[in-house]
Amino acid sequence: MVTKSLEIKLTSDTSAVSNLLDKLTQCLESKPAYLAAQVVKRIEALRAQGDLVLMLQTGSLNMEVIMYPTPSFVYLAQAVFSNKFQELYPQG
Repeated sequence: MVTKSLEIKLTSDTSAVSNLLDKLTQCLESKPAYLAAQVVKRIEALRAQGDLVLMLQTGSLNMEVIMYPTPSFVYLAQAVFSNKFQELYPQG
């Protein structure tokens, strides 16, 4: 009887999302608390809608999961970085 070993390798890369969150946090530290609260509320809404990060999986036994911010999350961060806070509020 021949026995083979099977190795499954999982690599996870969250640096794109982590770096964006770090920069967003640093930026919000110098903003009024009500704006930071609005950003947190928008991030939670994106998370609830499943529109916060994209995951790309590659390989079969050597799986790599790469997380990217969604366009909606990038748009939110750009609004904060460029001080366009009116874009954080629902339009209508």
